[in-house]
This record gives sequence, structure tokens and C-alpha cells, in this order.
Amino acid sequence: MKNLLTRAVAILAIMSASFVAQAEIKVAIFNFQKVMAVSPQAEVIKNQLKEKFSDRTAEIQKIQQDAQQEAKLAQTNKDFWTKEQKEQSAKKMMAWQNEMKIKGEPLQREIQQFQQQAQQQLARQTQEALNGYAKEKGYDVVLEPGSVVYISDKVVDITDEVIARLK
Repeated sequence: MKNLLTRAVAILAIMSASFVAQAEIKVAIFNFQKVMAVSPQAEVIKNQLKEKFSDRTAEIQKIQQDAQQEAKLAQTNKDFWTKEQKEQSAKKMMAWQNEMKIKGEPLQREIQQFQQQAQQQLARQTQEALNGYAKEKGYDVVLEPGSVVYISDKVVDITDEVIARLK
């Protein structure tokens, strides 16, 4: 009986110690995707992107519109146009397709490169702000909501506070 009582006390002590250790861990969640969508820096990136590439993007869109209008016109008039008119229309559309390819592909690569560099810089800034906030507030673990199966209502979302630090 004394042995059983000793074991029970030992088990309770171990369980109590693990509960205390768990209670001391301070956990928060942080939504990185929200930062990339709504932070002031994300808005700056969007504006820079628009400013830097809007003229060339508009040019590509104009070419696409012209090609679409020509295709629609050709479809509408296919029974009425002469062979020469059909060939001329086909040449125009082919020229527009080539122009879109020549201008569009490099533009698309530049836009992707710009976005990637800007997002990497924002990610670094965000990580620095997150690390500073978590250390300052004493968080032991910060998780992303999408990587966790269950999050209690007691866990604090620090996303907005980190976004405020980015300002």
C-alpha cells in the first residue's frame, strides 16, 4: 500500500510538472498572408508595380483588344470577305500575336522579378518586426494559422500588432 501511494504521488508530481511547463509556454499566431495583403508596405509595392509597368501593360492590353476586335470582325464577315481580305486580317492578327509575345513575355518576367524582390524584402522586414514583437511580449512560439490543425480562442493573434510596427 505504501508503495502504491509512493507511485501515485510520483505520478502526480510528474504530471503537475508537465502542466506547469505547458502553462509557461506563451503561444501566438501570426498571419503572414494578411501582412502581404494589407500592410502599408504591400500597398507601396502595388503602387510601385502599377507606376513602373502601367504604360507597357496598357500597351499589351491595347494589342490584345485590337486582336480580339479583328478576330470578331473576321468571324462576323467571314462569309462576305474576299480571300484577300481574309488573308489581310489573318496577317494582322498574326502580327499582333507576335508583338504580344515579343513585348509581353519580357514584361511578364520583369513584373515577376520585381514582385519577387519586393516580397522578399517585405518578408525580411516582417520577420524582423515579428521577432522583435515576440521577444518584447515574451512569446515562446509563434505559429501560422494554416500550419496548425487546431487553435484555441485563448491563443493571441499578433498579426495586427506586427503590421502596426511595419508602419
